[in-house]
Amino acid sequence: MAELEKELKRGQARFEVFGELRVNEDSWGEVRQSASSTYKYRRAALSVDLGEGRSTFVELMGGYDPNRPILRRLSKTQGEGLMDIPWANRLNENIVANVSPQSLISVGKLDENGNIARKVFVSELDAIEEMEKTFKNGDSVHIWGDVEYHRYNGQIQRRLSIRGISQIVPDSSSAGRHEATLRQSFLFSKNSISPDYEDELEEKGKTTITVHVPQYVGKEEGVEVRKVLPFPQTLVYKANNEDEIKRAKFVIEKFMTVEDDDLVREVVLVVDMYDGVETSTGDFELTDDLKDLLDLGVVTEDELKRTSTVSGKRIRENIVLKPYIYKDPRTQQITVMSKDRYDISVLNTSVKEEEPEEASIADMFGESDVDTPSKSELDELDLF
Repeated sequence: MAELEKELKRGQARFEVFGELRVNEDSWGEVRQSASSTYKYRRAALSVDLGEGRSTFVELMGGYDPNRPILRRLSKTQGEGLMDIPWANRLNENIVANVSPQSLISVGKLDENGNIARKVFVSELDAIEEMEKTFKNGDSVHIWGDVEYHRYNGQIQRRLSIRGISQIVPDSSSAGRHEATLRQSFLFSKNSISPDYEDELEEKGKTTITVHVPQYVGKEEGVEVRKVLPFPQTLVYKANNEDEIKRAKFVIEKFMTVEDDDLVREVVLVVDMYDGVETSTGDFELTDDLKDLLDLGVVTEDELKRTSTVSGKRIRENIVLKPYIYKDPRTQQITVMSKDRYDISVLNTSVKEEEPEEASIADMFGESDVDTPSKSELDELDLF
């Protein structure tokens, strides 16, 4: 085995959502100024209906400082790194053409011919303005972007940050899709898998897995960090029949089970970000009036079942779907993203104690760290 790394690196953290947009006049936010600086920003917060009581929230937040009107974005030319874009030139097509696609925000809408016309932006403010003009409540949308984790007031929060949003062609293969998936690098240790996972799958139909995700942190609650930290997360692996149980056992044993106390394995998984409510259908009596309405086709049995459905507690789960499979550009082999990579010390979550500064809006959203490329700009550079 190669020598284990002792410094955590950024991994993959991408999301993809298909559903119906739920927006109102407050969804797009207003341009605001930070209370602690001259930084101006805007935050759009959008809800996507996934059907069956499920929904998810995505957002886009960003801005600029009028006292330092420069946007730093990754160049499309390999090896050039970050490029400085004067705020006044942010819409210049020649400049935008030299920006890496990973640093652009894409907005797509249906044109008169039923095709998707796309515009790209380097500024979140311009992208939000275009989105507000383009999308309305109920639009079928495809949204994708970066997943970011933050620790705020002692709680770990997950944000879905938009990098692209598009209306959906009505007769396309994406029409009618309702899903919210995550492609994420997860860190597994010897304690991640329950020793009773096989019994749990057979008796309960699921097992719970404890993991960490790598997340770059610039500042945390006013303390400068500037490193990748492990944030704890919980996965659920479900299996509803013998075939699914067999597949789950194979995946867990092959890719998720770590025997060495000192080893951390990095595995990229595709996960269903489930956010819904527990429901049950109550009993209902078919009275003579209801029977007549059913016979005449005025109502359907499905309508009656929906009427009698009772919503229970809210359920938020990260449900494992499958390992992520990709084609390695170096070897051209199709493989699973899995590697015994780190020393167990990388899961040490301690942060150097310093006198905390007041956390600004820009700090909480990562905008003050202007010299550091975003995770989307770096996560393809050193995955494995």
